[in-house]
Amino acid sequence: MGNDPLALVNYVLNEIELTDAVSYNDNGTINEVSINPGGVNRGALATLLEGQGSPAEQCALTVYLLRKAGVPCGYVFGANDGLLMFDEQLSKLLRMQLRGAANQLGNSNVPYLIPTNYPWVAAYINNRWVHIFPWMKDTAIEEGQNLFQYLPDGYNTGRQWLWKYLLNDPSIRNLGKNAAGVVEYDNPGYLFPAYVKQNLATNFPTVSIDQLGASIYNRKNWFNRWEDLPRPWQTPPVSNTDLKQDLTAIANIFDTISIQVFSDRNGTSNTTAPVPNR
Repeated sequence: MGNDPLALVNYVLNEIELTDAVSYNDNGTINEVSINPGGVNRGALATLLEGQGSPAEQCALTVYLLRKAGVPCGYVFGANDGLLMFDEQLSKLLRMQLRGAANQLGNSNVPYLIPTNYPWVAAYINNRWVHIFPWMKDTAIEEGQNLFQYLPDGYNTGRQWLWKYLLNDPSIRNLGKNAAGVVEYDNPGYLFPAYVKQNLATNFPTVSIDQLGASIYNRKNWFNRWEDLPRPWQTPPVSNTDLKQDLTAIANIFDTISIQVFSDRNGTSNTTAPVPNR
């Protein structure tokens, strides 16, 4: 890409899918409402090859590409709960409904602005720091037609279909057999889409399965100015000393486990349960 830093950032924004975007809050506070990222499972290369990555992994790829292009840059980990995003924007980004979410008492426990503890990238370009959020995808959600109105009576709710599956209904189970009559698939993850496709082909040949349910995808945008890059509603103040030059400088970011193997008196090997090493 000609060592063009803006082209490299556009690439990560448009071509790398967001995954592993939510993890638990391990500080012991149960009443804090915030979105917390997971650790690092992929390096920059794996993020590039897989075409997906967590917020930290997408930052790692962005930092790697920019540094290869000769651009000084580093990681930014803002103050806890200092980065704020609208719930509507986060609902699309995370592909789950956060706006108006209710707790067990039926009360909304999600504010309009949600603290989001994701890292980002700061790059020194044209004698100024530019802040980049490579994980901020332009996610679109388009609602299609109701799936179950195209299924026959007795199968037109999730509960009804699952009940038929549990009763070994041949119209469902036979879809998992190969040409020789041997069962290759018997799980709902395969059989339900196969059942829907067969029913559409038989009774609604003009309807495609892609027209049913919700369609979620990331729109591609090519930004020509750094000022046009997507940004959260608010980010915490960041000084030059806050810029992290290496992920290893951040405590507890890597998800690792410790496993101890030993032998009992009979010579049988045993393995302890994995214990998080944080």
